[in-house]
Amino acid sequence: MKKREFNRTVYEESLVERLNEGAARQGLAPDPDFSEVLKPPTLHLLLADRRAGLVARVKRLEEGDLEKITLNLELVTAAAAGGAPVLPPAMTEVLVAENKGLTYGITFWPLADNRLVSPAEMAEVLRGIHDLRPLRGMPDCMQIRFGRVKRWVKELPGLTGPPPKDVITKCRSLVDGAMEALEPQMAAAPKRFLHGDAHPANIVILKGRPLACDLDEICSGPAEVDLSMAFIQSERYPGSDASAGENLARAYGRPYNAKLLRAIIRARCVSRALSLVRFWGEPGVENDFYQRLDAIENGGKFSKLYGGESLAMFAGP
Repeated sequence: MKKREFNRTVYEESLVERLNEGAARQGLAPDPDFSEVLKPPTLHLLLADRRAGLVARVKRLEEGDLEKITLNLELVTAAAAGGAPVLPPAMTEVLVAENKGLTYGITFWPLADNRLVSPAEMAEVLRGIHDLRPLRGMPDCMQIRFGRVKRWVKELPGLTGPPPKDVITKCRSLVDGAMEALEPQMAAAPKRFLHGDAHPANIVILKGRPLACDLDEICSGPAEVDLSMAFIQSERYPGSDASAGENLARAYGRPYNAKLLRAIIRARCVSRALSLVRFWGEPGVENDFYQRLDAIENGGKFSKLYGGESLAMFAGP
């Protein structure tokens, strides 16, 4: 198993059996059968029981994960109760299952239509989320989205088979520059309720209404954090072209700080490049890193990183 996949959740029939037993105990379905895999397993395994209209989201638990998932469920439940367009959990508790010496956290959600949404639908969801006031206990987006970048760059010299010194030096310079531009603007911007990872694939349709899902990174911060992902993933809208990002901005219908948006996008791109360096020596990593570095330093399109738009799109005050 590759080291970058150390905590990925693997499909096993015995794990599904434990899941079905737990779902039956909770009364979620009379005869649960969560055997359908909705997409290839990554950090989460998504299993569906179409008869019950439910999806089980399974994650292998590491230290501290159970507390984070529990808090996340509480925040999502409160947001849904407050009228925010978020997919509400089918059960407000985390089901813990043991399988072959490993511990898994399982949450249950309504089975929804995962077709790609239009820029207008994306904007509708973002407006609804951003209208909600930040909730007690909600983490700050600088901490969960960008704080880890500083930790990563400090850890580079101690990695097994570390990258060359010039690469480490370049990464430090990129992180320092990105954070210097980002941190004061983030501190001064008004805080809103954020999805944290808002892009078209994280919106589903339930009973005709677009709702946000995959809410693991709910946080508080400026709206531009969510807008950055919605913009730079704009090629994922159906039939999208170069105008998809502009259509999203028009449909969102609210002013945003273009300077802050540029700083956030740059910080995200630096984060993605740095995440590769942590796996230096694996096939393709070095080439991918230098492609991303070229995109960041030369200000070209970020298609190598996100398939998104050019930073030139965000020119403005």
